[in-house]
Amino acid sequence: MHLNTFMRASVVAGGLATTALLGGGTAFAATSTPVTSVKPLSSLCHVKARYSNTPINQSPSTGSKVVGSLTKGVWYASGCDPIAGGTYTACYGTSNAWYLVTSPTRGYVKYYCVAAEISA
Repeated sequence: MHLNTFMRASVVAGGLATTALLGGGTAFAATSTPVTSVKPLSSLCHVKARYSNTPINQSPSTGSKVVGSLTKGVWYASGCDPIAGGTYTACYGTSNAWYLVTSPTRGYVKYYCVAAEISA
């Protein structure tokens, strides 16, 4: 199951978002996405950029230095839980959720700009 799809479904079920598209599509949320944990204890997770040259920030903030970028369609090792950081509006959503990636360089990518997957 894709982590973003699961989280977006739980956001809608919890009544925190008024509009979302589920089933692997891009979500268009009318409110911010809360940061919650949905992973099993021993998970391996990956993210894939939805758009070309998705920036990797040094810290979870749009004001931090860009230290690299993800290539669209390539899976990269990441943390399983999104973390709270600076709020942004990007990739058809507004959120303060970010994923930590460890390759191609260590940094943070915007939650709405990647697809996330729990591998194990």
